[in-house]
Amino acid sequence: MITHVYVSNYGSIGAGIELTLGALTALIGPPGAGKGCLLDAVRFLAECANGALDQAAASRRSGALLRPRGDGALTTLGVAVSRTEGHGFWLVQLEPGDRDGETRVKSETAAWWQRSALTRLVRPGLRDVFDAGSDPPEVSFDRLKGSPKGFSRKDKGRSGTLAYRGVAPIAVSGARLVLPLLSDGPLTPMLDELRRAVLYSLAPRTLRAPQKLSASRRLRASGDNWGSVLRALEKERWKDDFLAGLSQVLGDVDGARAISSGGLLVPELRHGTGADGRERWRAAADEPDATLRLAAMVTALSQEPPLVLAGFEHPDAGVERGALPVLLDYLRGASAQRHILLTTEDPALLDFLPL
Repeated sequence: MITHVYVSNYGSIGAGIELTLGALTALIGPPGAGKGCLLDAVRFLAECANGALDQAAASRRSGALLRPRGDGALTTLGVAVSRTEGHGFWLVQLEPGDRDGETRVKSETAAWWQRSALTRLVRPGLRDVFDAGSDPPEVSFDRLKGSPKGFSRKDKGRSGTLAYRGVAPIAVSGARLVLPLLSDGPLTPMLDELRRAVLYSLAPRTLRAPQKLSASRRLRASGDNWGSVLRALEKERWKDDFLAGLSQVLGDVDGARAISSGGLLVPELRHGTGADGRERWRAAADEPDATLRLAAMVTALSQEPPLVLAGFEHPDAGVERGALPVLLDYLRGASAQRHILLTTEDPALLDFLPL
């Protein structure tokens, strides 16, 4: 599981923020408080873990990564991971490149312990952010300085190579991150965790619009393949759990499908049956924002295999206060299989969450 997150100088977030994740974590605050930036920082690292640093940075060129900072502070992002076979962390520091809109890797550090648990994040200094206890790591690297453990190293100024136990050397440069290139070895459990984390931004406009057919059956972060996921629902083992979740969270909604129209897929939700026994299907275009957002969220939390971390922006938006306990009961149940991270602007949610 991803147990800790460290974010410094990212978007509206200033000097280092430490977040310890529980099974169900909610970030509550007014607009501009930084909760969305914190969620996006984890999303950014997850995208980077899939080898998409350039794409991840490009999509944020006018936002979180390149917001001017008078003090010249650099962006630092990190996560700590805990699994049965060990514990580790990954920490990266980014800086503007020479070309307009370019993002470069200033520093990158990773380490893995088989015994010592990472208990908390401690100081904002790049090499000392994570408290790893007293035991030395089984394997580690710092791309700027220090002797890597378990790796061989050849330096050429700020570049060079890193290699692990005879695996082909990895060229180190400011243009890419090292950890996502380690396809095998003791650090890959951290990659596995990040690659199974999805931080969703389920805009009703995206869910409502007819969608192109996609081969992907895993709901993407934007929800732009929701129709394709619903189209394959009859073949999925998780169908019954999904339908039960829909009924629990949305009350009268007890079914979902996607129909083909003009070469596009149109999601529909079923609202029971009428007095004449006919099923009452309603197109996504006719559903309220809250209904679409919650139906897509239930889709994401029903899919198998479960994610290790699922994040959702404002899942309670538009939900009546009387329905919040039901929503939180569902989320607590879903958090038994994966960590869930939420953002909300409604302090009423505090009444239903343990502090």
